[in-house]
This record gives sequence, structure tokens and C-alpha cells, in this order.
Amino acid sequence: TSAALTRDNAAQMVWNAMNAYEVEYKTTIVTGEDGKLETIVTVQDKVVGDNDDKITLLEDKYDAKAITGTLTKVKQDNGKSTYNITIENAKYNGGTYNGGTVSYTDVSKDYSDLLYQNVRVLVKPDKNGKDAVVYGVYATGKNTVQTGLLADLKMDGTKAKLDGTKYDLANTNTVYVDGVKQSDNIKTWLTTNGEGNATYGKGSEVELLAVDGTSDYSILKVTTFEVKEITYVGSDYVTAGTKYSDDDYVISDGLKKGDYALISKDTNYADGKGRVEKATVVEGKVTSTKGSDEVMIDGTWYTMNTGVTAPKLNASAKLVLVNGYVYAVDTVTAGSSDVALVVEVGNSNTVGSKYYQARLILADGTDKVVNVEKNDGNDEALIDLKSDGKTPDFEKYSNKLAAYDVSKDVYTLTFITTDSSQTDMAGYENFYYTSSATIDGSVRSGSKFNAAAANKEKNDVSRAYFDDNATVFVKYKDDDYKVVTGEAARKWDEITPSMVRMLTEEKSNSQYIGVAYIDLGDKNVPGGSDKTYAVALDDSYTSKIDGTTYTIVKAWNGTEETEYKYEGTLSGGITKGSVFEYSSNGDGTVDIDKLTATTTQVKTYDKGSGEITFADTVTNLTGSNAKIDAKDTTVLFVDSDAATGETNGEIQLAPEFNGDATNHDDNVTVYVDSGDDCITLIVVDVQNKMAW
Repeated sequence: TSAALTRDNAAQMVWNAMNAYEVEYKTTIVTGEDGKLETIVTVQDKVVGDNDDKITLLEDKYDAKAITGTLTKVKQDNGKSTYNITIENAKYNGGTYNGGTVSYTDVSKDYSDLLYQNVRVLVKPDKNGKDAVVYGVYATGKNTVQTGLLADLKMDGTKAKLDGTKYDLANTNTVYVDGVKQSDNIKTWLTTNGEGNATYGKGSEVELLAVDGTSDYSILKVTTFEVKEITYVGSDYVTAGTKYSDDDYVISDGLKKGDYALISKDTNYADGKGRVEKATVVEGKVTSTKGSDEVMIDGTWYTMNTGVTAPKLNASAKLVLVNGYVYAVDTVTAGSSDVALVVEVGNSNTVGSKYYQARLILADGTDKVVNVEKNDGNDEALIDLKSDGKTPDFEKYSNKLAAYDVSKDVYTLTFITTDSSQTDMAGYENFYYTSSATIDGSVRSGSKFNAAAANKEKNDVSRAYFDDNATVFVKYKDDDYKVVTGEAARKWDEITPSMVRMLTEEKSNSQYIGVAYIDLGDKNVPGGSDKTYAVALDDSYTSKIDGTTYTIVKAWNGTEETEYKYEGTLSGGITKGSVFEYSSNGDGTVDIDKLTATTTQVKTYDKGSGEITFADTVTNLTGSNAKIDAKDTTVLFVDSDAATGETNGEIQLAPEFNGDATNHDDNVTVYVDSGDDCITLIVVDVQNKMAW
């Protein structure tokens, strides 16, 4: 009692007093035998109102009351900076209040962080007796909250086990996922989804709540996430498979094309908007693997989310993380930096040398002669012998791919072949070769490729696609060598090499080349071509200049917006969104050929090969030529809603075929010239919705 009174203690004492029930006092006057006053005795007689009508000082003097219950909803009022809340199992004065569920509007603060907890709501009735003014919402002392990740949560008998600790469950319990009630049985839900699965990822955030003052947990709250690559960033939206507008999402500043976005659902937030934020990405070389779902990069182990395929040993990869778990893998190179083209192998010129020598072309284009370990001096351990049993068969290893290690400038080579003993494929899944291939955007053959015995049961393959970052060793003009990227090789004019050897990974049921050797014989490295097409950004109009009538068309040609001037009147004009071919006449005018195109939806698309299908029939297009050719197809990006051209973008699946089955928006306009063996022109809307 002698301690100094703190402000906190003073406030607590006032609050305690406000919540104390009012009482009535009984005064007794005691007199003596002579009738004189001896004493006055005043004692508390009873609580005002007794049982059902008990009243606190707060309610009597300030017209306010404190309601307790579980906060189950917090939503921002439409068009306002205030919120509406819902309290379930509502109680007042020890009894059920207003049927057990009450809602309040015009709450001044976002109390989302208290969702599903036991709270006290301080309210004041309006003139009609309704609880209209909310002064504040506070967590009571009955709450106990355990937080963690779904990967660490599962059922253990009748108890929930989170991060190694077991917790009792209440008889009545509820599961909320992304703010929506999913189940009335935590045990049943965790039996199916505990530790994460394809529906609810391992990196999902979880809260176990006990809200009645006991250690029995009655509520499980789960917040899930997904990751997508951003393909376009507009002024008020981003595109990542579909359009995410700031009308519906809070979009973090600084996002750019190529970033990975961490996306959470709108039902998690009081303002009714989802979140699009930059995901955490780890990039580096895989130096160790453990099982089928753990890899090490820069000394740290990472575990794959359910359904995510781990990169291979020696791969250079980007790992997209959600709370430490890998939700997406972008393989930059599957170990290609440690794969070389062995041009030839021979004996060393050094007398008594314990090494062979080899001419190598490395992934960076370096051409060098190196010493090669003989493997303890045993020739047969590295190089097969000819039929005489004595002479090394060096020719067998010319122009072969090999993985290598280097120690003190001495190389150890592991040749990659189709031999049954071949098990090391430099971290790749499969190895193929063929002498009857055609390269035209992809590598294809009329018959299946020759395959390594160690391939992952993928031996019936006759087509492979180039990764953009693939390392491609090219032999051309008989004895010249160079290294190009997969993106460059994909743009070549059609050519038939004498030999192709490929290390591949399976993606989307197709083989993608990470490293290749291509022998063009006496041919040179092929090139590509361009055509002149444009898309109208507005309806054309006619204008008479110096007595001559011209048709003027504002259009986008992929590089600039310009007004094309056609001498004369184009029959029917050119409408906004139409495509045309043009050629310059050298006098400031152009010839224009209107094209018959189809506005439709992209149904399937493989960026590497360019193979594409559409929801509608496209004029002049047959199944065999449904292809975007890197050298012969003109791709124009536009924002059709804004009627502007865009210098970059990406062809995407239409929303209907990318997870939004109820969205039938067209996203491209396609033109195929009669006789062309590929798509001639495609106009792509960067918002993934063609507005014209």
C-alpha cells in the first residue's frame, strides 16, 4: 500500500471500478436504553438488481457495457475507413447476449489481429437502445495462442502436435482457412491436411487458439499462399497468369517483370483485398541433395513443398520460398557449367606423362587443351582399347559431352553415353542422341531418339525443346566450334544436322534441353527473318491534304506508335484492333493490306517450341502449323484497354485455361497467312484480356 501508484495501476483501478456491480447499502441506527444515539452502522446489503438485472457503474453512469465473446469477422465498411465486426457466443453479465451473435458497424480500428480470440467489446447504446458506438475491442485473459507452420502441425492420437509439442483439443472446435470456415473438426481436417499437401502448402501459417481460459484448443486458423511469376507490370496492375488489379489487391511497390509474387487471398484481410508481394528467392548451385525433396545451396538446406520437383545435383537454380519451403523452382542450368564438349582425346606429348590430353570446349566458349587424369595410370579405366587390346580407342570420344571436375589443373572426365553402365548424366534426368534430326525451333525426329539406359523410363521420345539458357555446343563448317544459347538455336532457320546429343529435363510432360551438341557438318550457323505488321490502335479516318485523300491509321508495329498514311480510301476502313501488313512507298505513304484475323483465347502454349493451340478455329490454321516461330512470327504486345502498344510482355494462357474457368475473356488476335507453316502474326494483350 505504500508503493507509488503507476499510471497503469491507476487506469486498471478505474477500469476495475467501472466493471464493478453497483450495490445497495443498509444503514442501521443503534440507540441506547435512554434513546440516545450510540452508533450508525452502514453495510452492503445486496447488488442492485440482484441476479438478472445487475448493473455495472460503467453501464449506469456512462450508458456503456462490456460484451464478451469470440471475434469471428472483421471487414472494412464499403467505401469507408471504418470496419464491421461480428461477435459469436456473446455474453453479458454471465448470460447470453442478444441471442449469442452480435454485429457492430463503424468500428474505428482494424482488429483483424484478434480474429477468433475471446474479446471484450466496449459499446454504448444509441438513442434506440441498440449497441451502436464501439469504443474498443480488447483480448481477454482467456486466450492462449500457438503459432507455426502447417509443415510442423499434425495429429498425434487425440492431440494436435505443433513443432514437437502436443496440445489438447476442445470437444467443440473449428477450422478457418483463409478467413473462411472449413470444418467443425480440427482432428478430421489435420488427419487429411496435416504437414501440408498439394492443396494446403507446407509454408501455410497456422494458429492454434484456446479461448475459454483452459488449455483446450478450439480454433485452428490457417493462412495459405501461392507463388506466380510476374510477366507484366502496369501502372495499377500486374499480370501473373491472370491480371491482379489494385481494385482487388494491395500490390507491393517495386515489383517488376520476372519477379516471383507471393499471393494471399482477399478473405484473409478486413479490407477485402488480397496481397501481391515480392516472394523470397534463393539462387545458387545445388551442392548436396538429401532424398527426393531436399537440396543444399550455399550451405543451407531447403525442402520442397508437396508437388515441387527438386533441382538436381550441380544445377544452378532459383528457389522461390514461402516461409522457408520451396514452392517453385526455376532451373537456370542443370549443371551445364560443369559439362564440356570433348573435341578429341590423345596421349600427352610429355615423356612418361601419367595424363592423357584433351581438347575441350567449355560452356563459356573457352577452347583449351587440358591434362586428363588416367585414373591411377590404368588406361582401360578411362579410354576403351581397340580390338588389339593395346591401343587406346581415342576416336570413340571425339565430339562427346562429358562432365568434369578439376583438381590442380588436372581434369577428370565422365563421358555421357548411352552405355548400360552410364548412370551419371551431370545432374540431368535424360540423355538422347540422333543422327536424323530436324531443328526448327525444337529438335524433332521421325523416329524416337536413341536413349541412355539410365533414363527415367523416358525412352520413347522424338522431340525436345530448348531452354532459353541451354548451353549448345555447335560444330559448323566442318572444323569450327562455337557456343550459343538455347534461345538463339531456337530461332534458326530449319536445318538438318548430322548429329545431335542432348541432356534434358522433363517439364510439363516434355523434354527440355539444358546441354546439347549439334554437328552442322559443312553448313554455317543459320539465321532468321522479319516481316512488317501492325495493329490499329484506333479506327482509321480519311483526310484531304493538298487535294489528295488519304486514309490515316494510328497503329503499333512493335517498336513505336505511328500514324500510317495510305493514299486513297480503304474500303470499309480499318477498325480499332484490326491487323494489317504494310510496306513503305518512300514518300511518306504506305501500302496497306488488311488481314483477316481471329480474336480468341490461348488454350495451350509451350514457350520453348512455340507450339500453341486456341479455343476457336483460326483462319488458315491447321493442327500441324499451330506454332509461334521465333524468327518468322511477329508478336505485338498491346494494352487494348488503354489502346497503347507495349514493348514487352508474354504470351499467356487465357484465364479460362489458367485456373479461372468462369472467365471467357479473349486474350490474343491471331493471323495466319495462307501457306505459312507457322503463326504469321499474334497480337497479345498484356492484361490477358482483349478489350477491343
